[in-house]
Amino acid sequence: MISKIFDKAFHMIFFVIFAIVTFVAICTIFGTNFFGVILAVAFLAVSYVIFPKLQKKFANIDNKSLNIAFLIMLAVMLIVQFILAFNMLAKPVTDWNVINEVSKSYAVNGNMEHIYDNIPQNKDYLARYTNNNGITVLFSFYYRIIYLISGTIPIEAPVILNTLFISASVVFCYLIAKKAFGNFHALTTMILCILFLPYYTYCTYFYTDSFSMPFVILSIYLFICGYDSKKIVNKIILFFFSGISCAIGFELKGSAIIVIVAAIIYMIYKGGIKKILLGSGTIIAGFLALAIAFNGLVSSLQITTDETLYKEKYPLTHWVMMGLKNNGGFNQKDSTFTRMAGNYDEKKAANIQEIEKRISRYGVSGLIKHLVIKANFTWSDGTYWIGYHIYKPYNGKNFLHEFFLMDGRCFPIFKSISSGMQLSMLLMICVSLFSCIKKPRFDYITLMHIIVFGVFLFFLVWETRSRYLFNFTPIFIIVWADGIINILNKLKKPLTLKDKLMINNNLAESS
Repeated sequence: MISKIFDKAFHMIFFVIFAIVTFVAICTIFGTNFFGVILAVAFLAVSYVIFPKLQKKFANIDNKSLNIAFLIMLAVMLIVQFILAFNMLAKPVTDWNVINEVSKSYAVNGNMEHIYDNIPQNKDYLARYTNNNGITVLFSFYYRIIYLISGTIPIEAPVILNTLFISASVVFCYLIAKKAFGNFHALTTMILCILFLPYYTYCTYFYTDSFSMPFVILSIYLFICGYDSKKIVNKIILFFFSGISCAIGFELKGSAIIVIVAAIIYMIYKGGIKKILLGSGTIIAGFLALAIAFNGLVSSLQITTDETLYKEKYPLTHWVMMGLKNNGGFNQKDSTFTRMAGNYDEKKAANIQEIEKRISRYGVSGLIKHLVIKANFTWSDGTYWIGYHIYKPYNGKNFLHEFFLMDGRCFPIFKSISSGMQLSMLLMICVSLFSCIKKPRFDYITLMHIIVFGVFLFFLVWETRSRYLFNFTPIFIIVWADGIINILNKLKKPLTLKDKLMINNNLAESS
């Protein structure tokens, strides 16, 4: 009874909020990129021509056929990813460049003593932004191996690893869809993944957003496997490694913590005090084990000193404060404000005081307006901000850059297609949410919705931009597929006696 009430209330609230955000996104894109809206309509129209035929033919696709189709699509995706990645190589900029240079320094010297030699203007960066320790350690060790083998660190090395990480995320996305929702949902999800442009454009941009993604998605897959397992030992092992995977994702990108919170809420929603205590305790234990081990590793590397850390470190309140200004994105004046405020405790106090000022200045109506602007800024960009990061071609401009760089002649085409797909995704998420209002399902779609809601709330509070959503896009795509299938089921004609006999024969053959 409690679960039923929670399910209905949660989905109603989230649907109303997300429908507003989707409507604002449509209006924004319509005003700045009319063809994006037209392409969204076209994409949905084509979807409901193609997917019904796919459903009719593959509604009961067997595991062998599905896996073959998946491997073919994955192979095609990988080929296209590598072609684009190697032809779109870019010089790292801003934070991406700092992490790259620090890691290369470690690779060459074998220690952290000279990490700022090539970037003196960014001295003590890692003391200031400790959230980037994870990606720095990963790159440092990877570059060190590459350097010891080849004596150099080619730009292609991190791009190759990044592309494999994105593809691994797609694999885990497929496995989640298959295990939680069935074979046709997995097929639909994979088709959407192979069409999702950011999984190609992000290959050359090797940073926290894509490197954290496979660990975020793997942690969800392991949680589902653990929750479904009938054996207590298997449950404990899978939950523990789910926590470890989430912790790795968290060390690379802090938003990964949403997965643990969502998993605990889902277990409470499903009920059973033993399951809740066992699941929560084991996942948290795995998370803490990895986090403690990683902190020990960072200390042993001597990236910074305790004195420098206390002087330079930005408190979490900095990103909350920054999220309360303009559209909620990065603001250089806010960064300077925090840096100049004093030591860690003084920075924190100054941030809290400024947060209170900004909220008071907004008032209730002003704050709501700000949050709508912020949500629109986060969710309406189908390019996921990629044009702002790969604008310095490594080997000079070529034909592809005309599409993907903001000053390219064909960029409006890329922007329109991306906007169209983003709007399609947002609309189908709304459909998926609405379907659970009409008929609560009590399955893993609620877990997916809780995760999406967690991401939505997190970036209402935190500093934001569309790029920060990237490591959760596999979950968005699973929900997108659910929206499509819900509409297909509504459009589907009642089964004839012949159809029912064919389904029964297929089931008998597969068993």
